[in-house]
Amino acid sequence: MFKKINHYLLLNKPQLWNIRLIPMLSIALVLHLVYFILGYGSIYSIQYFHEHYNYGQYSYKNEEIIHFSFGLLLFIIIIVWLFRYLRNNPFKSLYPLTKAYLIKEFLLIFLILFSLITIFHTYYYGKLLKQRSLSHHLDLVQQSDILNIAFAFLPFEKSEFEKTQSCENQEKTALELEKMNKANPCDYNNNSAATQLYIDTYSYTYYCQKKFNQGQQSSSEINSTIRRWLKHRQVDSIEQVLLKACKIADTYKIKYNLNIKTLVNYCFQDSINYSVNRFISNSYEEQTDYSSNYAEEAPELTQAIDEQLGFGFYELNYALSDVEKVRETNFFNVTIIWVFFYASLGFTIILSLFRFLRFKPWISGIIGVGVVIFIGVIIAISISSNIATSNIYVLFTLTCFFVSWNIINRKGSKMISAISLIWFSLFASVLIPVVFLNIYDLTREISYCRNGIFVIEHKAEP
Repeated sequence: MFKKINHYLLLNKPQLWNIRLIPMLSIALVLHLVYFILGYGSIYSIQYFHEHYNYGQYSYKNEEIIHFSFGLLLFIIIIVWLFRYLRNNPFKSLYPLTKAYLIKEFLLIFLILFSLITIFHTYYYGKLLKQRSLSHHLDLVQQSDILNIAFAFLPFEKSEFEKTQSCENQEKTALELEKMNKANPCDYNNNSAATQLYIDTYSYTYYCQKKFNQGQQSSSEINSTIRRWLKHRQVDSIEQVLLKACKIADTYKIKYNLNIKTLVNYCFQDSINYSVNRFISNSYEEQTDYSSNYAEEAPELTQAIDEQLGFGFYELNYALSDVEKVRETNFFNVTIIWVFFYASLGFTIILSLFRFLRFKPWISGIIGVGVVIFIGVIIAISISSNIATSNIYVLFTLTCFFVSWNIINRKGSKMISAISLIWFSLFASVLIPVVFLNIYDLTREISYCRNGIFVIEHKAEP
């Protein structure tokens, strides 16, 4: 009798390859490759750097269709694999398994799920490489320095040419604001009060802006160049910088309609104060007559927008910002990797518990997780304290551990011990980030305003 049992167990000895590791990893590799190609091919022109903001809904709709299709395909693949994996359960065959076998099986399941879930990241990596390929030759610093000066002669917003925005008054405003904040940091009207100190006319010489942060020149250096060109009537320099701005717009395939001679003439209509007499549209495709609005806002400024002139400032701003973001983005994004890690770990725990436990306690525990999360959200909203909510989370997770440990050792209720074990296994996966959040909240500076007085309750730990 015992010989027959031993012979049966040897013939049905479970192998780790029964979870179909090689086929699943091969499928994951194919999905990664296809998804990478789709991501790389989804961008076909340098116009993407600004067009996807204007046509985002269309672009996102295409991505949603792609993600839904591959998500459905991925779901079907996992379901088919689960049928093949779960039908050979060594526990139901009463085969004795070692702890090493269980650990290896858990790690292999995690590897399979992690390799499948991360295909979505591969799609965006394909897009990232295509964006880098299209923009690798662009010199953002040089372009930004040119544009920062050129936009001083492309007046879009009258507020940028007010005396309050001049370099001298910006420094005074900043000092006044700092003085007000020191006197009473709880007064939230300080900023508006400090900016209302000066009211004057509008002039090109007041322009002190740095619209593109990628440039090396400061706003004061830009203003110095503008004043020098205007004072010495360096018409050629102004024309050249506007022509270069147009070439940069051509690089990104941004539409514009500028008459360089007309713009230069606007600068010298008032050769004494260099007043701003005309404005142009900041979007060539959305030119509108704002003359009535300007007259209402500032009766002393009766100039209208020149509807014949327009330049896509927002598109250009989007383009340069996106190019900079692409160059700074790293494929191995720590946050995204941790998200995929926790998602894969959670699914692996759920699948392993389903294999190790009976169906009734397993499904009861999974349903109970939803109930616990719902109750936890209600408690978190009512408490409105991150530290208290985190402490409750940690306490609940540890309670589940000790309850399951105690009941299993006493050989008590299998249902309660199984549910407690499921809850602990799932909630423990994010226990470390919660603990880190608590450490951060307990060591940072805590300050508040009470009756107009600024109070530091707790200084930041070193």
